[in-house]
Amino acid sequence: MTRVCEQVLVDRLRAPSTYKRIGIDHYSDPVPLEEFQKIKEDEIANSSDANWQDFQRRMLKIGIDGITSGSQRAPIMFKKYIRYDAANAYGTPIRDLSECTLLSEKGSESEATLFNVRVDGTTRQEYLIKLIKESNQN
Repeated sequence: MTRVCEQVLVDRLRAPSTYKRIGIDHYSDPVPLEEFQKIKEDEIANSSDANWQDFQRRMLKIGIDGITSGSQRAPIMFKKYIRYDAANAYGTPIRDLSECTLLSEKGSESEATLFNVRVDGTTRQEYLIKLIKESNQN
């Protein structure tokens, strides 16, 4: 998960080659079923593809049924806080902190991909969409 989080983070930097990790803290907590359901429903609602939404709702129901029956583990929220130095747009080194999260339905960090981790609250796709929208406003 650390490698994936750093890749997403570095891709967002103005000067990626200047990235230097200073430290990283790891945390993990079980996610209550109600919170898990809300997070997943919010993700589903943010999609504009009705077929994908329908599929994800069915998968969510299967997952919730598995958790409540005990045949599936409770989901876990993995968090990493990455402290790093990197140059800003003017070349000045800046120390910063980013949060990387993964909501794991199977309870494993190995589920982390470039598309399902959130760095500072957004996935890679959400971040790119935000950049496109911002560039269209200018």
